[in-house]
Amino acid sequence: MANGKAGRKPKVLTDKQRAEVETLAAFLSAEQVADYFGIGRTTFFAIMERDPSIGELYKRGKSKVVAKVAQGLIQKALSGDTTSAIFFLKTQARWRETERHEITGADGAPIELARIERVIVDKVKRDGGE
Repeated sequence: MANGKAGRKPKVLTDKQRAEVETLAAFLSAEQVADYFGIGRTTFFAIMERDPSIGELYKRGKSKVVAKVAQGLIQKALSGDTTSAIFFLKTQARWRETERHEITGADGAPIELARIERVIVDKVKRDGGE
C-alpha cells in the first residue's frame, strides 16, 4: 500500500508447486505450467520476475531435457545414423547445403539484355492532327 491504494496480494507458488516447476518445465511451456497451476501466463511470468529462483528452476528443467535429447542425438549420429549426423552437423557445425545456379545466354555467352520502352502517343498526334 505504498501508493495509498489497497491492492490484491501478489500470487506466490506453494512449496509443492515450487518443487514441481523444474520437472514440469522439461515437458511443458511456461503457459502450460501456468495452466497446470491454475494461474494465467502473465501471473506466472510475474512470479518468476518477483522470485528469480522460480525462473532458474524453469530454465534448469528446460536445459536438462534439451541435454538429454542432444545426448541421444549425438549417440545416434556416432553410431552411424546418417540423418542424425547430418542434422547435428547442420545445427552445431554450421554445415549448409547450397546449390549455385548460373544463367547464361546461348552457348554459354552472356545474356543479352534489351531495353523495352513503352511509348504513349497522344491520340491527336496519332490520328494526324497537330
